[in-house]
Amino acid sequence: MKQILQNSLIAGVAISFSLAANAQGYTFPGGTGTSSDPYQIVTAEDLSHVADYLNNSSVCFLLMNDIDLSEFLDGGSWTPIGDSTSNAFTGTFDGGGHTISNMVILGGANGLGMFGRINTPGVVKNLTLDYAEVSGGDWCGILCSTNGNWEVKGGIIDNCHVTNSYLEGAGCLGAIAGVCEGTVTNSSGFNNEIVGLSVIGGLFGECQANDNQAYINNCFSYAIVTGTTNVGGIAGQVRRQSMEGREAEFQNLAVYGSINGTSAIGGIAGYQQGITDMTFDKCFSCADIYGNSIGGIGGSPIDGKIQNCYAMGSLTATGGDQVWSGGIVGTAYQSITSCYFAGQISGEGSIGGICGRNWPTLVVANCYYNTDGASMNMGEGNDEATYDAKGLLPEEMTSGMMTFNDASKWVIPANGYPYFTNQAAPVVITEATVDGASGTYTGDVDELYMFCSTTGGIMDVEYTLDNGTWTATWPELSVMEGEVLNVFAKSEGGMPSQLASMRIGASSSIADTSIDETEATVTTSGNEICISLKGCDNMNYRIVNLAGITMTGGQAVGPTTTIDVSRLAKGLYLVVTENGNYSKTSKVVVK
Repeated sequence: MKQILQNSLIAGVAISFSLAANAQGYTFPGGTGTSSDPYQIVTAEDLSHVADYLNNSSVCFLLMNDIDLSEFLDGGSWTPIGDSTSNAFTGTFDGGGHTISNMVILGGANGLGMFGRINTPGVVKNLTLDYAEVSGGDWCGILCSTNGNWEVKGGIIDNCHVTNSYLEGAGCLGAIAGVCEGTVTNSSGFNNEIVGLSVIGGLFGECQANDNQAYINNCFSYAIVTGTTNVGGIAGQVRRQSMEGREAEFQNLAVYGSINGTSAIGGIAGYQQGITDMTFDKCFSCADIYGNSIGGIGGSPIDGKIQNCYAMGSLTATGGDQVWSGGIVGTAYQSITSCYFAGQISGEGSIGGICGRNWPTLVVANCYYNTDGASMNMGEGNDEATYDAKGLLPEEMTSGMMTFNDASKWVIPANGYPYFTNQAAPVVITEATVDGASGTYTGDVDELYMFCSTTGGIMDVEYTLDNGTWTATWPELSVMEGEVLNVFAKSEGGMPSQLASMRIGASSSIADTSIDETEATVTTSGNEICISLKGCDNMNYRIVNLAGITMTGGQAVGPTTTIDVSRLAKGLYLVVTENGNYSKTSKVVVK
């Protein structure tokens, strides 16, 4: 049977909790606030009144439909729900599988997010935030500013997703939470950009724990993450305790995209120090990483244990001779077990296929690295006899030669890189054009995610899954010839797959819609779009994203109008210039 799906994130179902009184007198469209009869949220105004019920652990809310905040905000900013650790959301908010779009919070203040603060026993679940923009200071997120912090325990975030969004600020930034002391499961970020200074992550800025039952499990991120120190694909900085009865504090995590910084940069976490028995288990990164003291999984240092992890990206180390970088971790003190690095690492300093520096306390066992991508296993004090880290050629890594301590966690294909037993098998791309793509898959696949090398995520993609084959089409002008198409798959409850990649081929179906190219020329440079007019004094313009939403517009006055687009998420946009009967659409890439 065929499944016709959209390239978006699927949500969950409503679950109920306990009673709350309507102390502020606002009348919701339905419900009494109990677990069996939650307050119903239908409009943006209803949503804003969730803030009437802070520090109320018994109140429950249910989102009944998608909400677009554009008209409600009318150029203004969303006010976060909960403004301090003593005035936080502690009830239950069930998104019901719906999406809140176009949330904007500007002004540069600390503690920004849709929810300002979530404290235990607060629960936020089954919710997607799409096309959000947050510009703040410290400890800012898209979903929430803090889910607990160093003063108070966090709550539970489950099945929540942030897509096509932009976050900028100073320190402790992440798409899900700027600071997370609570538990986060089954959540993700897709096609986001996070830009800040220190402690910056794709999903979390800092993860710590006052409660040893707080953990991060079954989450993934595809984002461009940029900072200075302590930058990671999942979290910039981690301070989590070991938990009795749990195998790992960071488990079943996947990262795609790019991670950039100056010091302590990691595919999963940039910095983790002070808790030696913390464990990273079943984590992988396909991200490209650039900076000082970098690692495919962890940056520098990582005090805890890394087990059953792998990295496949391109890593570029900077910072001179006195730094350490590795395919798995920059610097580690405890153990690296059953891991492999299949990417390439190059640059400055001491570089190893597994680890940048072999501290005397470090134990390495059943690890492998790509000899075409790294010249030695350990960057400083290389000792093949002491450290069980073997170099293999790429063809050896994909021919079943790797073995690991716990075989029950791994699939070792005869032709391909090993992956986890709870991870979707890599898909195959057989054709990719500017119109769409097709290929094959094995096993259970419920969702496909697609993005291009220069234009980012391709949304509004209709795709078909049909007995091991898939086909996808996307809107006109969504991709450009010569880009690299990347596809990964996910099954319900499982980890997403490794990337499949193919360069976009030629197609004659995309034509320039210009009537007269001599009237306006559109070019880009960094964070600016330039419209140069010829033969006319002015014309109207609109900058439109791939969802068809006009992001900004105005009047171009000759000879050249320069537009600052630094607040736009990076990727492909359409610039529509109009002058009477004249109309021209130009494709531009904001980098």
